[in-house]
Amino acid sequence: MQWVAQNMTFNTMPMAVRQFTTKHSLDEVLEFYKDEWQTSLEPPQPGFLINDLAPPWITISRIEHGYMLLVQVQSADDDGALGYLSVSRLPANMRAPRLAKNFPLPSGTLIVNEIASRDPGQNGRTMMFANKHDLASNVAFYRSEYADGGWVVDMDRAVGNVMHVLAVRKGRQRIDLVMAEMKRGVTRIMVTEVTHDLL
Repeated sequence: MQWVAQNMTFNTMPMAVRQFTTKHSLDEVLEFYKDEWQTSLEPPQPGFLINDLAPPWITISRIEHGYMLLVQVQSADDDGALGYLSVSRLPANMRAPRLAKNFPLPSGTLIVNEIASRDPGQNGRTMMFANKHDLASNVAFYRSEYADGGWVVDMDRAVGNVMHVLAVRKGRQRIDLVMAEMKRGVTRIMVTEVTHDLL
C-alpha cells in the first residue's frame, strides 16, 4: 500500500486515501470485506453496501463510529486486484452533499462521486457521472458547452466507436472529459478538472 492523499474530499467529506495492490482476486477481496463487515455496528444501517455503477470498479463501504470506510477495487492484469482504501469522517448533519457544483450536466445524469484535492500550486477534482443518453448525445452536449466563452479545445477525438475524449482549457482552468458507452445503455463520464493558482 501507499498513500495517495492524506487531505482530500470525497463527496464533500474530508478523507485519507491509500492505494493497494494484491495477488488476491477481485472476488476474494470483496468476500474478505463482506465477512469482516457482515455485522452492523449502527442498526438499522446494514453491515456494508456494494455499488457496481461504475465498471470496472466495484465499491464496498461501511459506516463505523461516525466514519465511512470505503474500498474501491477492480481486477488487475495478473489476476490479482488493485484499488483504493479510504476513511472519511461523516458530517454531523448527514444531509446529502451538493456535488458537481457549477459543472454542466445533461438532463437525467446521475452523479456517482466527486473527489476534490489540494496540491501545491493547484486545486483539482475528479468526478464520475452516468446517464442513459448515447455517446453521441453526450459529446454534442459538452461540445456545445465549451464552444464559446473563451474555451480552447486541446483534444476532441473518438476512440473506437465506444469512447470519446474532450479536453478544454481557459485561463488557469483545464477540464478533461472521457465519455464511454457501457453495458445496459449507460454512458459513463469521467471528468478531471484542474485550476492552477495565480503565479
